[in-house]
Amino acid sequence: MKTITLTKGQAEFFEKFKAFIKSKETEVMILKGYAGTGKTFLVQQLLEWLDTREREYRLMAPTGRAAKVLGTKAQEPAYTIHKSIYSFSLMEEERGGKKGKHLGNVKYHYRTRQNDDVGNTVYIVDEASMVNDTANDGEMYQFGSGRLLQDFIKYSKQEPEKGTCRRKILFVGDPGQLPPVGASFSCALSKDYLRETYELNCESFQLTEVVRQGKDSGILEYATQLRNHLRGEGLRPAFNFSLSDVHRAPRENIVDYYDRAQKKSGLEEVILVTFSNRLALQYNQAIRQQLFPHQHGLQIGDRLMLCTNNYAYEVELLNGDFARVIDMDPEAEEEAVRVDVFDPETKNWSKQEVVLRFRDVFLEVIDSEGEAQEIEGKIIDSLLDSPNRDITALERKALYQHFRNRYPKLKPGSKKFNEKLGEDPYFNALRLKYGYAITGHKAQGGEWQFVFVDFEGTQYMRDEKESIRWSYTAVTRAKGHLLVVR
Repeated sequence: MKTITLTKGQAEFFEKFKAFIKSKETEVMILKGYAGTGKTFLVQQLLEWLDTREREYRLMAPTGRAAKVLGTKAQEPAYTIHKSIYSFSLMEEERGGKKGKHLGNVKYHYRTRQNDDVGNTVYIVDEASMVNDTANDGEMYQFGSGRLLQDFIKYSKQEPEKGTCRRKILFVGDPGQLPPVGASFSCALSKDYLRETYELNCESFQLTEVVRQGKDSGILEYATQLRNHLRGEGLRPAFNFSLSDVHRAPRENIVDYYDRAQKKSGLEEVILVTFSNRLALQYNQAIRQQLFPHQHGLQIGDRLMLCTNNYAYEVELLNGDFARVIDMDPEAEEEAVRVDVFDPETKNWSKQEVVLRFRDVFLEVIDSEGEAQEIEGKIIDSLLDSPNRDITALERKALYQHFRNRYPKLKPGSKKFNEKLGEDPYFNALRLKYGYAITGHKAQGGEWQFVFVDFEGTQYMRDEKESIRWSYTAVTRAKGHLLVVR
């Protein structure tokens, strides 16, 4: 049997974890650690120990990419929290706005499913800094209450069919990373928040000793200096370009540098991280001109990224997942839809025409088991070159109205209506962006051999701590080479 050597901090946490599993009082434990402190390695050792105790466990993460990274490193099945706790066969319609003549906003709910796990299951949630506890009212689909953390905790506390509920939760995350979109802190990594909001008996532990990437890593050196600065220690650091894994990438030559990197390691191992969707669009357009010279529009071989979850396919398709175009219809399909628009100033309704552009495609995606799968469907073609991160509220309303126009005899909210809506290729058209350059939030949970980072715009963030967290999140996506765009 191979001898495993743990750091002092890892060994201390291991003993605390054993006591936590045996405790009848403590329900939640938080394991925090900055980049390179060996969190995932430690989780592997915890799983082996749980196996010796014949204790059931489930590995989860908030995004598909993070779940795949966790599953690969832990060598165990790992799934998204969404897939683990929500039922995708139970969909309900909720309509807002003025009813009757005018179409209000429409939202579809997926319920939290029945928890059939044994009463002492241990839930291990990686990348927990990304778990949100605020509802996103702008989404067409709502899961449970709309608050992922709340739903997950309630799910874990459901009484089992036999015995009492003694399930445990371990949240694992990096306190230096960006909090969820719209939040000022990472609630799942806050012992005080979990105690005050959910009355959970909770313990927390932080790893501090760096063990990953070696002492000559410029990536880890810069990340460590950023985390120290975040804690109020020292000045904001500068990059050490004398080390072999940190490089300058002149902005005017960025496309050539990107092309060289993808030829060396493969396109799937290269990403460019930016602060804004606007800048990501500009980079995507420039990189695509190099990859597909003299071509216009979507091309076979293009790399795309989902910007919303989609559950209309057998494969779980999640916000932030990548896809590759393997075939497509050369012509897009346009549909003009008239929708009701309310003017809050005049308090009058009017009709407005919205043009939706669709395209039929074949895509290759990687499923939760790490296997390549091919899917056929429609995409919203006009979103690819839009500066917006997703379709607008008006376009969402137009998608729904487009469905209603094609099925005027179906009663909204009826079983037949919901079934037809759930399988409709237009209403469920995939919403994707080009995936060569992405924002810091979209990059969270992923790792690449070559990571280009453009810090332009971070100086305008609301406070310096937010800027540091963005920088820390971006640079720690690099597992091989960090290229700083200057």
